[in-house]
Amino acid sequence: MKKGTLIILLCLLMLSNFLNAQQLTVTGTVTDGTNQFPLPGVTIFEQGTTNGTITNAEGMYTINASSKDAILLFSFIGFLTEEVMIEGRAEISLSLIPDIQSLSEVVVIGYGTVKKQDATG
Repeated sequence: MKKGTLIILLCLLMLSNFLNAQQLTVTGTVTDGTNQFPLPGVTIFEQGTTNGTITNAEGMYTINASSKDAILLFSFIGFLTEEVMIEGRAEISLSLIPDIQSLSEVVVIGYGTVKKQDATG
């Protein structure tokens, strides 16, 4: 092998180790506004990427952020979206604030009767 090729391979190996070292695994729990109940199904995205996850039935999540300075976006129907800077932390737990205005816009229709043969879907 030529000396120049060996140097290039070494540089690429060091670069890949450097890039992998920048990633950070963040875990935590998301609860409701009273901090009493876990919220399952909260969407967590790293801002500016397609990297994301959702909380499990206990409101817990794990996400591999691309850097220690990334921003996580927490969103859930009926709650305000939160932006949280990671700032090198490996654990971020938070309580989402209910969005009273959007809750008043939800309309649930569940009345009436339909024969089984007339129902579609």
